[in-house]
Amino acid sequence: MTTDWYAPNQQAVRADESGPAEEGEGGSGVAGKDDEGFDPGEHTIGDVQAYVEEYPEERDTVRAAEEDGKARVTLLEWLDAFEG
Repeated sequence: MTTDWYAPNQQAVRADESGPAEEGEGGSGVAGKDDEGFDPGEHTIGDVQAYVEEYPEERDTVRAAEEDGKARVTLLEWLDAFEG
């Protein structure tokens, strides 16, 4: 079993440093969308930023969910400035 860790740039990498982890291989699952939507309140700011960078069309939906949830000022300001 391989354990995956997040590097400072938030990319999932294999613990043995053999390369990027594949989606569904450990990690937080931030890399993909699911049918229930993405809840930013269940993720770190870095994970939310990575998600929005991957799916820029979701910025407004994620921002609304964040505003209605934890309302983290740093994240809301980042989402407002995101040009994706």
